[in-house]
Amino acid sequence: MIKLKLSGGKIFGYFYFLIIFFSIIILIFVFLFLYKNFYKTITHSQEVLLLSKEVAMEDINIDKFTEVIKKIEGKTKPRSLNLD
Repeated sequence: MIKLKLSGGKIFGYFYFLIIFFSIIILIFVFLFLYKNFYKTITHSQEVLLLSKEVAMEDINIDKFTEVIKKIEGKTKPRSLNLD
C-alpha cells in the first residue's frame, strides 16, 4: 500500500496553485472574448466609416446596368452551330 503524507501546507500549496491556474485560464478566455466581440467590432466599424467616405455617391441607372449585363451574357454564351 502506498501512503501519501499530505500536510496542511502541501494541501494549501496545491490549492493555491489550482486557484492561480484556473484564474489565468479564465483571464485568457475573458481577454479572447473581449478581443473578438468588442475590439474587432470597433475596428471594423472604423474601417466602414473610413471607406464610406471614399465611396462615390452617385445614383445607379438600373436599366442601363441590366442592359450591359444582358450584352455581356450574350457575348459569353456559346454560339449555336448550323449544320444544314
